[in-house]
Amino acid sequence: MIKYSSLFSRLLSIFPRLDFERLIRQTGAKFAAKGFSSWGHYVATLFCQLGQAHSLREICNGLASGSTVKGIF
Repeated sequence: MIKYSSLFSRLLSIFPRLDFERLIRQTGAKFAAKGFSSWGHYVATLFCQLGQAHSLREICNGLASGSTVKGIF
């Protein structure tokens, strides 16, 4: 089976998640965080940068388009 990886997944693999989580624990950056996890925030920020979002509205709409809506299935 041939596997393909997207450009986005290749960019995410540059900075491994385990190293990221270790740094979050060391710095205490997750203290009092609500909503997004630190990794989710990093992925969303990278996605918006690659998508060249120019406003907060574009970022919110982009993140909302990727969220799952409960009750569909």
